[in-house]
Amino acid sequence: MAHELAHFLLHRDRIGAGLDDDRAYRSTEVGAYYNTEISSREEAEANRLAATILMPAALVRRECEYSASVDALAKRFQVSRQAMDIRLSTLGIQLPTESAA
Repeated sequence: MAHELAHFLLHRDRIGAGLDDDRAYRSTEVGAYYNTEISSREEAEANRLAATILMPAALVRRECEYSASVDALAKRFQVSRQAMDIRLSTLGIQLPTESAA
C-alpha cells in the first residue's frame, strides 16, 4: 500500500484511471489499468518513497543497535527481508541474515 500511496503522491498527474502492478511492483500490461505513463523510473521512485515511509532512516539506524540480523529488523518493521536488505544497502548499513548470523 505504501508503494501505491507513493504513486499517488509523486505521479498523480500520470495515474489516469489507475495502475496495475505485478508482485514486483512494476507496471504491467496484465490487467485493466496498464499505464504507459508509468515507467521503471517512476516505479523506482515509488519504491524509494515507500521504503522511506515504512522504514525511516533514523528509526532503522536506531533499531540496528538492537537487531542482530536483517531478518530480525524486517520482522520489527513488518516488511520483507528483501525490502529491508535494499533499505539497509541504501543507508550503507550491513547486517547478516539469520542464516548467516
